[in-house]
Amino acid sequence: MAASPDEGSRTGIPQSLAHLDHRLHEARRQVAERRTGRGHRDELTRAHRDLLAALEDFTGALEEHGLPVPPALRTELQLHRDLWR
Repeated sequence: MAASPDEGSRTGIPQSLAHLDHRLHEARRQVAERRTGRGHRDELTRAHRDLLAALEDFTGALEEHGLPVPPALRTELQLHRDLWR
């Protein structure tokens, strides 16, 4: 029987949060890769906007689950909102 998206994983983190955390780390990696690569500037802009969306989704999910948003994550989110909105 498959676990529902809201059931906890072995780490105690709901699968939806684990998925969003993975997405956040991947978005950060994409920004770093495009920042140092030879890609087009539009690709870097898109990567930054994807990172903003991942930050918003992850922090929103933490709040929905009644979990604290770490101050560094909140600061990172505000920085990206200021730069990319």
